[in-house]
Amino acid sequence: MLQAVYQALYSSALNPLVRGFCKNVLGGEVEIPPSGIMRFTTSQGKEVVLDTNQTCHVTKVVYYHGYQNYEYSEFFLKLIAEAKTFFDVGANIGYYAMLAAKHNPGIQVYAFDPSPGPFHYLKRNIALNGLEGRVHAYDLALSDSNGQVTFSIAATPKYKYLKFNTLGGGGHISEVRDSNLTMKLDVRTQTLDAFVAEHNITSLDLMKMDAENAEHLILQGGMQTIGRFRPVIITEVFSAEMAQLIETRIANDNYLLFDLDGNQPKRIQRLTQDLGQGISNVLLVPQERAEALGLM
Repeated sequence: MLQAVYQALYSSALNPLVRGFCKNVLGGEVEIPPSGIMRFTTSQGKEVVLDTNQTCHVTKVVYYHGYQNYEYSEFFLKLIAEAKTFFDVGANIGYYAMLAAKHNPGIQVYAFDPSPGPFHYLKRNIALNGLEGRVHAYDLALSDSNGQVTFSIAATPKYKYLKFNTLGGGGHISEVRDSNLTMKLDVRTQTLDAFVAEHNITSLDLMKMDAENAEHLILQGGMQTIGRFRPVIITEVFSAEMAQLIETRIANDNYLLFDLDGNQPKRIQRLTQDLGQGISNVLLVPQERAEALGLM
């Protein structure tokens, strides 16, 4: 019975009405997550269309609180304004990939997510926004080696009827973090360096990593690419291992570190010291690009 109620509540016919009532009449006191098609318009007048379901945290925040209040969205638009190539590693349903391509008509976006649910919606959202020629989706895990690895996916058991109830962004390489509340599958891995070589990538201006504590593996597999193209990097940092890698391999190569808490980056000197101070998203900027981005 409860599953039938969920199916009705999150159906394409009823959910837009219910979530609209919650937002516009109740003022967001109750937040029923969006399911199906939702649209939002940015401060630059660009409409973004997203297909989603109720397990996606991103679209719930964007719908009820506005895209500008989701993470660092407004600052992100500044970063991609002049970029030619953007790698979205851990793209989920494609929120940042769509923002980038909608706001920069000359950009090429490479979006990676090995989890079947997010990858399904990623491809769907590329098509809905008419971005097939500029956003390229890959269901592989960038890592420190080429091959195959067991990938664990955090499912949402509340919605048993959903085919893709895994949009919460909890997918991860099993060797990095494990949990009993997961599904597991084998996925292909490739290093950043190998991918760039295989696809003849000639520039990389911005890379965003949201890989559930596997970010250090991606960096380890991409040091040649990072040294060659010197991209701006946005990454989550939750482990001392990742913080140490950034300080020893990235910051020492004339990269500046910033705490990216919202849309106002704050300069930090030692990530290993500040890691326990609530920092999760870190901005790494080549020193020669900091002034142009208004960070000096």
